[in-house]
Amino acid sequence: MKSLSETVPVHRFQHLVRKRKFEEADEFAKRFHLDRQSVIKAKLIVLLQENQPDLRIDEVTSFLAELQVTSCLYFSGWLSLC
Repeated sequence: MKSLSETVPVHRFQHLVRKRKFEEADEFAKRFHLDRQSVIKAKLIVLLQENQPDLRIDEVTSFLAELQVTSCLYFSGWLSLC
């Protein structure tokens, strides 16, 4: 039996993001017209937290482009990304 929170699309979406099921969450967001940027932001946070030593600048800029970030961000040891 499904719980009530699983039947409300936004709750299911948030659950998928919390569980880091990003591709599934992105498809779910498209299907139910939810904010896909939440998925992108969560992916970027995980990328920055878990892969910082091996992080490639093109991965970060790809996420930022998806988020349509217009301001510059500064990361330790990196030049500004504009």
